[in-house]
Parts: sequence; C-alpha cells; structure tokens
Amino acid sequence: MTDIADKASEHESQWLARSLAAQQAKAMQGHRPDDASEGERLCIDCGEVIPAKRIKANPCALRCIDCQSIKELKEQRGD
Repeated sequence: MTDIADKASEHESQWLARSLAAQQAKAMQGHRPDDASEGERLCIDCGEVIPAKRIKANPCALRCIDCQSIKELKEQRGD
C-alpha cells in the first residue's frame, strides 16, 4: 500500500517531468539544431557532434553533455 508521502513524491516527479518537457519544447522554438552532412546533430555551443545515445535519451538536446553541464552550472550560479 502506498502512503501519502509516496503519492506526493510520485506526483512531484510527474509534474517535474511535464515541466521539463515544456521547457525543452519552448527552448526548441527559434532554435534549429545544426546537422552535419552525415545527419549527426552538432552542439550549438562548441560544434562537436552530439552522441546519438544522448539524442535518443533527449530528442530536444541542443548541446553536448559538457556544454549542457556548463550551461546548467552558470544558471545555478546566476551568471
């Protein structure tokens, strides 16, 4: 049997997932990922190829893992 704390945690996780998906969709508006001639997607910050595994996990990915990590750290610090 699920207690109220578990239900609240599950509800919060679902809300966060929907919110993230909405943010990613909004971020994609006005941004068109660069594609290499081989159909690979290129990071909008450094121009390196974004691994297919990352794109499969996050179809909206515009940055490689390193550049996305840097972006998120800057956002956390308020840069």
